[in-house]
Amino acid sequence: MMITFALLSLVCVTFSQDIYPDVWHAVIDESTVGNKRVFVTGDVHGNLGPFMTLMREANLLSPDGSTIADDAIVIVCGDLVHRGPQSLEFVRLVKDTPNLYAVRGNNDDNQMEFPTDEWTDRATEEDWAFMKQLPYTIRVPTHNSIVVHAGLLPGKELQENTVFEMTRMRNILENVDGNWEAIEDTTIGYNWARRWDGNMHIFFGHVARRGVDSDGNPRVRFYENTTGLDTNCGRGVALSGVFMPATETPTVYSTPCEIPVL
Repeated sequence: MMITFALLSLVCVTFSQDIYPDVWHAVIDESTVGNKRVFVTGDVHGNLGPFMTLMREANLLSPDGSTIADDAIVIVCGDLVHRGPQSLEFVRLVKDTPNLYAVRGNNDDNQMEFPTDEWTDRATEEDWAFMKQLPYTIRVPTHNSIVVHAGLLPGKELQENTVFEMTRMRNILENVDGNWEAIEDTTIGYNWARRWDGNMHIFFGHVARRGVDSDGNPRVRFYENTTGLDTNCGRGVALSGVFMPATETPTVYSTPCEIPVL
């Protein structure tokens, strides 16, 4: 059974097109961060309006409200596109805003490999080239933190993590060798975010089903060494974010999202 999961992992991330970035693991160094505020959001899924509302609520916009403030850095946990009404517009916002960063998620990879959404017909070569260069992780040494879409496998060096682990993992199982194996199923195994024992705090998205409580309200998850930020914006719940560094009493910013385009 565990071998089956491993094989499925490999099959899921074998792309026929050259969509991989030149730099898989990016760094926003201390000289770039300086005294800037660093804010991380969950998956946007083409919801440009709610994203700008969230930026306004967190006081992250420039005085004229048109872009990210000069004293701030914003990082998106992947899944820039798919479901929402303004996927291409959001990609272009990230592309054209120097202090707005993003890692790539499974939906970003999917649309590069199989461009089925309406917006993909309008995307230019420049848009695709930008998306291709989105990294899988962004490390922020100033705050001893790293941003990734789905997660990092406990016990594994950063550079050894696979595309599946970084963009699709939700749970983990222990294999016959005593090592962790990444799976997508949340009904078996363990929540990887509870088992992370690395020396960096991880901010991640992807697991929307855990980002909503039993009453349908958005719920950011705070674990000992990880923070889960996907509150199901892709299906019309909310877009949420927090400031780095991770603290014991973080302030959560959240704004409702639009009903997805299906």
